[in-house]
Amino acid sequence: MTLIFSTMLYSIKHKTTYEFEEIPQSVIQRLHLSPLSNGNQKVIDWSIED
Repeated sequence: MTLIFSTMLYSIKHKTTYEFEEIPQSVIQRLHLSPLSNGNQKVIDWSIED
């Protein structure tokens, strides 16, 4: 039996935009998701931009 493995590359971009009817007095939000390398996938590169 011969096993053949192929490579798939994904590029994912996400942008979140918030709109408010009134200017908020204060807003705190922190989100941080990082990709995971494991036996099924390998992260080649990733970044978070401001």
